[in-house]
Amino acid sequence: RNRLFSEDVRKRYGFLYSGFELRYYYFETVFMIRKVVVVLFFTFPTMYVRMLLMLLASWAFMLLHLTTQPFDNRGFTCLDKLETFNLRALTVTVTARLAWDIRSTVQSEFYAKMANHWVISWALVIVPLICHAWFIGFAAWSLFRNTVLKHLSVKQDLWPNRMSFFQRCLLRLERHRNKAYYGGEDEGRPWIDLSFLSAREKEFLFQGLQDTLYRYMYRPGERVHHGDMVAAVQQAISHCQRRHRRRAARLSQLYRQHASIGGCWSRLLRWQAEMSLALHGPGKVEEKEEDTGCWSAFYAWLAEMCFFLHIRTRRSKVP
Repeated sequence: RNRLFSEDVRKRYGFLYSGFELRYYYFETVFMIRKVVVVLFFTFPTMYVRMLLMLLASWAFMLLHLTTQPFDNRGFTCLDKLETFNLRALTVTVTARLAWDIRSTVQSEFYAKMANHWVISWALVIVPLICHAWFIGFAAWSLFRNTVLKHLSVKQDLWPNRMSFFQRCLLRLERHRNKAYYGGEDEGRPWIDLSFLSAREKEFLFQGLQDTLYRYMYRPGERVHHGDMVAAVQQAISHCQRRHRRRAARLSQLYRQHASIGGCWSRLLRWQAEMSLALHGPGKVEEKEEDTGCWSAFYAWLAEMCFFLHIRTRRSKVP
């Protein structure tokens, strides 16, 4: 537990706790227990007992998740929200199935007529479908927001004149793209200008600083210095700046590679390269512009070597 962030432990066991908050590093075990419990309850022979146990388990895990919120706060807590929507869809589905079957056991004529009304029947079908659709939609939006929109935001900062009308329209979907400005390091008094951030963005920054302070406070046998937070913020800003420069260099490299080719197919390949850059990050930027090794590395998955050879032949004819 005290060595979770050491390099050897992260390489060996990081897949078990990566994505969780430090205090909930063990929550992968909770998820494994939940899977075992669900499978175990499905083995009960009686349908009503099975559904009732599933309902109790879903509510128990829902309350546990709402109490702990174990995932880290990346993407404006999108992981915790995804898990909440997932458990909500499970709970509503099990509840609706149990209510659907219980209707046939109602003895009173008045209540039986009310329970079997077409409005109740449609509600028991539509509400679970809405919950599942909400989960799928939010998962797709989170993936789109943290890849495509983040990439377009960087592109807007670097080359606003190369943004198409469609890309500008997509970028308007992102509400949290304001920036905080860092300065004062040369004067020895660093500061962060938060005047451009919204209330939600300030709350997100506060959560990040809080998680960082928690990590320093719960180190075993070490003191917490007031300069630790300043050093952590400076290191995070330096990392973001390096990543921003690498992304800018990779984008510039892509535009140089496709500028001498032209054509619709070259534009499609550049769009695919930008999409891969948004999904996988900048990676390693080649220092030589004429080195075609990056082509083979970047388009290996296409498995269309004939087209690749055609492009190389066409480029070699350029005087």
